[in-house]
Amino acid sequence: TTFMLGNLPYRVTKKDIVEAMDHMGFDGAYHVCHIPNANLKNPRRTSLGYAFLCFPNTSLAAEFQARFGTFFFPSSFSSKKCTLKEAHRQCRALVGQCTSSVELAPPEHA
Repeated sequence: TTFMLGNLPYRVTKKDIVEAMDHMGFDGAYHVCHIPNANLKNPRRTSLGYAFLCFPNTSLAAEFQARFGTFFFPSSFSSKKCTLKEAHRQCRALVGQCTSSVELAPPEHA
């Protein structure tokens, strides 16, 4: 299951997302985290405000959705709360077009 994590502060990086997910107990529970690159002309923006996350099964995806749906990144100094929705394109198609994805080994508990 692939989610689009939206309403991200523009300064949130892939590392911030991965660290937040790991801190909330999802370390190794996802296959891919991809955050599209922002316009390089604006150095203050490291993202376009969204990212994609791929989970190996629907139970992990549902748990993530329940716990991360209104998360915000305090280190970004923004009060924006994340939004989640299922992505139209799923992991395999997404990974094929992403050159900056973090691909992870399959989860041990899947």
